[in-house]
Amino acid sequence: MRLTRKRLCSFLIALYCLFSLYAAYHVFFGRRRRASAASSRGLRKGVAPARERRGREQSTLGSEEWNPWEGDEKNEQQHRFKTSLQILNKSTKGKTDFHVQIWGKAAIGLYLWEHIFEGLLDPTDVTAQWREGNSVVGRTHYRWQPQETNESLKNYQDALLQSDLTLCPVGVNTECYRIYEACSYGSVPVVEDIMTAGSCGNTSVNHNAPLQLLKSMDAPFIFIKNWNELPAILEKEKTLMLQEKIQRRKMLLHWYQHFKTELKMRFTNILENSFLMNNKG
Repeated sequence: MRLTRKRLCSFLIALYCLFSLYAAYHVFFGRRRRASAASSRGLRKGVAPARERRGREQSTLGSEEWNPWEGDEKNEQQHRFKTSLQILNKSTKGKTDFHVQIWGKAAIGLYLWEHIFEGLLDPTDVTAQWREGNSVVGRTHYRWQPQETNESLKNYQDALLQSDLTLCPVGVNTECYRIYEACSYGSVPVVEDIMTAGSCGNTSVNHNAPLQLLKSMDAPFIFIKNWNELPAILEKEKTLMLQEKIQRRKMLLHWYQHFKTELKMRFTNILENSFLMNNKG
């Protein structure tokens, strides 16, 4: 009996020592294994989303039913967010060197503020009489104070989302903000490419006039000289496959994001080089 108790105590002591050694091993050596495992999982997770994204893109192109307004606005907001972050990372973190105040009396001014500089307006109510916005690009601080409202914004956006093409006839000027608003929702602008009265360009000097900036950046638009060409364009639209329209819409959204980023940086660089450098000198 005494021998059995002694064996039992020895067994319990040995078991306790083994457990203590096992716990000490995990405390001192388990961290390294977990860190290496986490890094390998991170690499695998980095590869998996890329495959999932490719799979989603292929499934989107191969889909038989496509809602033209389903993801365009969300994708555009994501592009704006990423672009804003890139610009902020490139810009200096110091105090702004000078302020530029933009007074918007025409719709093109509102486009410059909301689409090119991606500035926010306060208050957010579109019916408010005085709405102000602030934005910082590089070392330049922009401020917006408009003098008009946009009550039909929602209806207009819905119309663009449901349209594969947007007709853009000339008005007082050849270029109008409807061209760019259509681009922001992936609706291909059909632009009347003729000169209007005024001094916006000279076709005898430059064959790209009018719409010289858009043509220089290879805008994926449909340019027409006469609206008699429209029936043929619509007939061609009927022959396009759904996948072709999806790809065209994606290409337009991608081009327009690049166009806005390029234009924003050009505008800011011209201001800084024209005024800021002179002030420093």
